[in-house]
Amino acid sequence: MKFGTSGLRGLSVDLKGRASALYATAFGKYLLQTGKAEVGDTVLIGRDFRDSSPDISGNCAGALAALGFRVIDCGNVPTPALALYGLEINAACLMVTGSHIPADRNGIKFYRPDGEIDKSDEAAITAWAAEIDRTGEAVAEAPAETENHEAICRQLFFERNTALLPQGALSGLKIGVYQHSTVARDLLVDVLAHYGAEITALGRSESFIPVDTEAVSEETIALMKRWTSDHKFDAIVSTDGDGDRPLVADETGTPLRGDLLGLVSANFLGAGTVVTPVTSNSGIDAAGSFAVKRTRVGSPFVIAGMEEAVAAGADHVMGFEANGGMLTATPFNINGRAVRALPTRDCFIPILAILSLAASRRQPLSAVAASYRLPFAAADRLENFPVETSAALMEYLRASDENLVAFLQPVGEPATKSDIDGLRVTLKDDRIIHFRPSGNAPEMRCYVEAGSETAALDLLKTGLREITDWADARQHVTNKLFSRNPPMTQKIVPVIMAGGKGTRLWPLSRATAPKQFIQFVGDKTLFQATLERVSNPEIYEAPIVVTNEEFRFLVAEQARALAVPLAAVLLEPVARNTAAAVAAAATLAVDLFGKNTIIQMLASDHEILADESYFDCIRIARDAAADGKLVTFGISPTEPATGYGYIEIGDALKNGAHKVVRFVEKPALEKAERMLADGGFYWNSGIFMFPVTELIAELQEHAPDVLKAASKAVSKASRDLDFTRLDADHFAKSPDISIDYAIMEKTSKAAVVPSPFKWSDMGSWDAVWKSGARDGNGNVAAANTTVVNTRNSLVMTHGVHLAVQGMEDVAVIASEDAVYVGPLKDSQNVGQLVKMLASSSGTAKFTETHPTSYRPWGGYTSIFNGDRFQVKRIFVTPGKKLSLQKHHHRSEHWVVVKGTAEVTVGDSVRMLRENESVYIPLGEVHRLANPGKILLELIEVQTGSYLGEDDIIRIVDEFGRT
Repeated sequence: MKFGTSGLRGLSVDLKGRASALYATAFGKYLLQTGKAEVGDTVLIGRDFRDSSPDISGNCAGALAALGFRVIDCGNVPTPALALYGLEINAACLMVTGSHIPADRNGIKFYRPDGEIDKSDEAAITAWAAEIDRTGEAVAEAPAETENHEAICRQLFFERNTALLPQGALSGLKIGVYQHSTVARDLLVDVLAHYGAEITALGRSESFIPVDTEAVSEETIALMKRWTSDHKFDAIVSTDGDGDRPLVADETGTPLRGDLLGLVSANFLGAGTVVTPVTSNSGIDAAGSFAVKRTRVGSPFVIAGMEEAVAAGADHVMGFEANGGMLTATPFNINGRAVRALPTRDCFIPILAILSLAASRRQPLSAVAASYRLPFAAADRLENFPVETSAALMEYLRASDENLVAFLQPVGEPATKSDIDGLRVTLKDDRIIHFRPSGNAPEMRCYVEAGSETAALDLLKTGLREITDWADARQHVTNKLFSRNPPMTQKIVPVIMAGGKGTRLWPLSRATAPKQFIQFVGDKTLFQATLERVSNPEIYEAPIVVTNEEFRFLVAEQARALAVPLAAVLLEPVARNTAAAVAAAATLAVDLFGKNTIIQMLASDHEILADESYFDCIRIARDAAADGKLVTFGISPTEPATGYGYIEIGDALKNGAHKVVRFVEKPALEKAERMLADGGFYWNSGIFMFPVTELIAELQEHAPDVLKAASKAVSKASRDLDFTRLDADHFAKSPDISIDYAIMEKTSKAAVVPSPFKWSDMGSWDAVWKSGARDGNGNVAAANTTVVNTRNSLVMTHGVHLAVQGMEDVAVIASEDAVYVGPLKDSQNVGQLVKMLASSSGTAKFTETHPTSYRPWGGYTSIFNGDRFQVKRIFVTPGKKLSLQKHHHRSEHWVVVKGTAEVTVGDSVRMLRENESVYIPLGEVHRLANPGKILLELIEVQTGSYLGEDDIIRIVDEFGRT
């Protein structure tokens, strides 16, 4: 637990129980020790709508009651309402809220009887908590009996806000109130309606939705734009979770910046001194008749700045943050009434100030905003950004002007800088870029200003990319620094080929789900087994995976499931065999790891026993590559196979590898038998080890067109989420040839490592049978099968139970929708059978997709297809969400069978649990999300005139799909 820019924050699971009771006890002891409260005094407790808030407020109430305080429960009320009630009755307060941060986190805000605590108070409370923890003092966690004053607290805040404007001041305005899960949702409707506005409540949710008013999500903006279009609103208003930060969108659904709302509020109040953080718009200083004092980000710093101004004799002192939350340090006379100071963030005055200005001017909000002529500003954040990386970046930028200039080289030339909070740089062309780690969560924030919206957004995008690139580069350097390899060795960069189409292991392998991503035996796919072989940090760097558009989310999800980090995922726009793929990966590896990198090229669909002999071969190959050799691995042959190429080995080299005499194409049986009899021939495994400098030089000499096309495709590549998308025009110009043909069969630097480890390219059902664990009758039988009087056969099923009787030397393979039966010895010819199936419109679908299809958020299984209806099983990974979408031709009915679903239908957001259902009308905007910790499963029934997957109109999609 620690204090951030707005109270104590932490994960909900960590905060519940002793932790919250500990800090409540520390707060109570601090109040008693400093004389700010006495035993028997009142402490108010409020909370937001998070699932964890009742438990935490109960723990706090129990701890404070045990110290002798009178605890009053104010229920689900806005933070400023709680603070106002505390000031009114001279009572300390606790507000249990995580504001806008994700729902798995929460926090506590503390208030003295005279207002919000400051940084010195935070330090004292932290010290008390540490002392209680050190001594092992017991703290009371069990909830205590409390009085309920929620209605009193709400009424006091309502009366304050209904006396600020003349009666009917908002008449004629049509306003949407986005209620989501904010505790201010009902009060906001009541106050606006009091002034005569026509109100429509929108998007009320029974589950917590983290709405950040400072960095409004694309999803929220899309909702507001749709609502303003559908309802012709003059404005949409909302707040964050605890009701202290305003969100105001104009008549187009575009959010207004919080610092603009603060500026309008300052003019509305007639402020003499305004205190605001350095992140607020620079144009504010010249936009009013008040003095401006800048501070660090966070209400405690704004409060401290206001107190300093009051102590210096200033009057009419107010403050606001860039998120729009407004504070007052002195009383103000508004609408002929004295309004007491409220030195904590309040969202109601900013909302009322901007709406009343638009109403009095009879102007749309967009025109009101434009009239202030502030520089265009934008802000965004990198979520789940390690705190230590943020600290390292700020240390690097502050270390020297040279570092700052180098970092900002793609952005612009710095003119001046300020490090009041983070680092705010004014460029020589007057644009501003500001880097700042969040004080509440593992996030890195970037704020920018420019002369136009386009310029601001471009600057923001570039700034975030520079942060990401610097962090990635630092991670690679860190990996190298912590390598435990001997000084004269180096780690290998794995390059995993994961493209291709699935035909030879049909029906389990399909075009959209080839064999590397299928779980044949064991608990991992072949691709995952490949990742595991290169996961030893003493030998390998993080891998580069080369795949295509179709498989990118399969790659990412299967790597995530093993917690294996990837250096990059290269997306091939067209298939161009292995030469272009290796050339592109080598070019990228130089950029990521340096020109002295050694790469290992591996297929993702091979089965390999990674025993001691395997890693001995890897080390031999690495040493040979370090000597400038282009190394391949030769597998010791066990039979005269005709499906593999062969390598004839020559003299031994000093490091244990051998020279290559020649490569032999796949031979006829007679030739294969002769080579085995002669000895000195090995199967060509298709595994290589290359020093990239020599590899690039050999490509330049023997396949210059491949190198040129691949290197250009990398230099022009674009970033798409976590993927690197190779430039299509340049990559397509590469010759469609293998790396063997491009250089290995031509170079004088080829070497081979004789490799005794167990290896199979898993290229046929016969190979699967040979690699499997056979029973006493020679059968390899998967689970969910019954095998009787059968010998030397392979029996596998992914779906129905499979019973086989009286067979010998056969493969019987059942998928969810197709069955293959054939002699094992003929299984090399399955590819020809697949071609026949693909050539017919009636059977082509069996070669393309499975009934189960995988998506970045999970996937679905087709259960039944009928006339104008179909039934699917939908499964959604924890924490994932589908796109916000609609359909032109179908309606849907969802029934949850496992887990918890967060369902958006039109303006409504609700939670569904097991056995609960919802109907999605045709054309209605909707979304499905899994906010829980277990897999969400539901049954979907679609009805309509057209049920194809292309009838999806995506409005917002976090995976970048259209």
